[in-house]
Amino acid sequence: MNVWNQAPFVRLIVPFILGIISAIYFPFQFEFNFYIISTLIAAISLIILIPKLNISYRKSGWFGLLVNTTLFLFSYQFTILKTEKFTKDHFSNYSDSAQYAYVRLADSYLEKEKSLKVVVEVLSIKQGTEWKKTCGKAMAYFKKNERSLQLNYGDELLIKANFKEVPPPLNPGEFNYKRFL
Repeated sequence: MNVWNQAPFVRLIVPFILGIISAIYFPFQFEFNFYIISTLIAAISLIILIPKLNISYRKSGWFGLLVNTTLFLFSYQFTILKTEKFTKDHFSNYSDSAQYAYVRLADSYLEKEKSLKVVVEVLSIKQGTEWKKTCGKAMAYFKKNERSLQLNYGDELLIKANFKEVPPPLNPGEFNYKRFL
């Protein structure tokens, strides 16, 4: 007896999960994905709703491929859309020419030996003479002194924008801190 017939939900969840995993490891945003997904959903709806297009057993494999492809593309695009880094107003899109950043402390600080490490939410960035509203979180380090020890969750600060991307691991098999963040 076929195991797939006993668990139809598993047959649908596998391409959905593969789409999410693919979006995490191979993030690529292309413009026509929405139109492709809409066309595939319309085709599935037509096949199901119009009785003349009733699928015979020989063609059901093609229908299953159509459904699996749609689920894969939908979960891939949904993951890309919900990833903050790919939004148009993410601060990393402006960080090359940014002078100052207006940030809010998103967490309490972690005290190190000579510095304080804190996660900040970047609210806006100054480019030239104008401020651009942004989103996204960054990790900031402050010199440990009397003023920095008074920082609290929710405080808003104006800081010099000097954002640097976390470097990828240099050795094979090394922990990927960049992907972790």
